Amino acid sequence: MANLLKLQRNLEPVPATVLGPKPGDFPVGSIQSRAAARALLANHAAEQAQDRAAELVGLSPYVRAMIEDVDPEIVHTLIGYARHAEELAEMFGSRLETPEEIRHLKKVANLANEMTEGQLLHFGLADPSEESRIRQLAEDVLQGKRAMTDKEIVAVREKYSEE
Repeated sequence: MANLLKLQRNLEPVPATVLGPKPGDFPVGSIQSRAAARALLANHAAEQAQDRAAELVGLSPYVRAMIEDVDPEIVHTLIGYARHAEELAEMFGSRLETPEEIRHLKKVANLANEMTEGQLLHFGLADPSEESRIRQLAEDVLQGKRAMTDKEIVAVREKYSEE
C-alpha cells in the first residue's frame, strides 16, 4: 500500500481535454474555427518535437551513431536495442563499434544497397557470401580502390536491376 501511495505522488496530472479554444467552439468554416484548428496542430507538432528531443537527451555516442539517418518510426526501438547492446558489452567485456565505425558501415551498406537496386537484404538472406562480396566491392569504392564504372560493379548493378 505504501508503494502505491508513493507511486501516486510521483504521477503528474494529465489534462483530459485540450486547453484553449477548439474548432468546434466556433461556426464551421469561420476564421476563428480555422485559427483554432491551426493552433491545435501547431501545439501538437510542438509537443511531438519536445517528446522526440527529450528522448534523445543523454544518449551515448554509440546510441547516437546507431540512430543517425534512421526512419523516425523505428528510432525508439533502435535506442532500446543499442542500449541493450551497450549493457551486454559491459557485462561480457566485449567491444562495440565506435561511432565512426558505425557511420562507415552504414555508408558501405547504403552503397551496397544502391549497387543492388535496393535488394541487398533480400539476397543477403539467401546468399550471405554474395552479400559479403557486394559489401567488399562497396568498401573498395569508398576507399577509392574501384570506381562505380568498374566492370565488376557494373555487372552487379545489371544483374540486380534485372531481378
